[in-house]
Amino acid sequence: MLGISQFMSKNIQLKDLGRDDIEFCWGELPLFRYVASPQVPASECPKPYFHPIRNLQGDVITNFRPNDHPWHQGLSMTMTRVNETNFWGGVTYRKEDGYQMRNNVGSQNHIAWLERSQDTTQARLKESLIWRNESGVDYFSEIRGIEATVFPEIQCWHLKLSFEFENISGKTLRLGTYESEEGLAGSHYTGLFLRLSRDYFGCGENEPLGTYLADGQRGVAAIHGTPADWMACVGRHDNSDSVTTLICCDHAENPHYPTRWFYRPGMPSLAMPFVGSGAISLSAGERLRLRYDLIVADGALMADEVRQRIQACGSA
Repeated sequence: MLGISQFMSKNIQLKDLGRDDIEFCWGELPLFRYVASPQVPASECPKPYFHPIRNLQGDVITNFRPNDHPWHQGLSMTMTRVNETNFWGGVTYRKEDGYQMRNNVGSQNHIAWLERSQDTTQARLKESLIWRNESGVDYFSEIRGIEATVFPEIQCWHLKLSFEFENISGKTLRLGTYESEEGLAGSHYTGLFLRLSRDYFGCGENEPLGTYLADGQRGVAAIHGTPADWMACVGRHDNSDSVTTLICCDHAENPHYPTRWFYRPGMPSLAMPFVGSGAISLSAGERLRLRYDLIVADGALMADEVRQRIQACGSA
């Protein structure tokens, strides 16, 4: 573990990696890489993603293209179903024939960086994107905000994300899930999605490691589909003495707040769906705004400590 003087002496840097990709560094340690122009197959819905994401000790907490679901790519924004288009990647579910690979996968396309700025403790990025369906028709324009701040005195860092979508398709778009559209109970994954490293495999039942909601519920049966304003995942890293608590926060202005969490400990992943039991219809020209906060904290934090970090980082 680093001493507090070493924590306090570092500054923020943004490094240009080419192809509009950016690395956010704290001193010499890259805390995340944001890949704006991904080099992945079209069937995986090419979309900007964060990977690797690290704690302040340098341990990686995300997974990229795991062998079970290669379209799971670190931390990314997704939409499972927009009309008939899959902005998630991979297979699409229909009740008549189940999950199949189909010719309906769209893409999220980086257009430009609108802002790239930094000071000693914080970096701010603003990006414009276009979401296109499988036929190349523009569905959404998006302005994405990324703000990252290091809090060395409490040994954590904070990622604040904002998304503003405008329907530019000229028609009404229906944003749904396989639960809302096809009746597949529990398959409400969509929105901000995080595929965790296997250091979080199966965590959910045991103290101090595990995953729990704001009200203290633990285990997949209690967490999956349950609304709460935050979730915390505690994992111990291989080849390291480090333990990381990842805190994910919904925001009161999001649709269907608090989110009904999607949680799969067997392939460690979680989603913050902005869609409830029913789909969202977005008229031509209408906008959808979303905000989420993630805090990557050192150590195994209990609920009271999580609430303190949320308040200290300004996520409440």
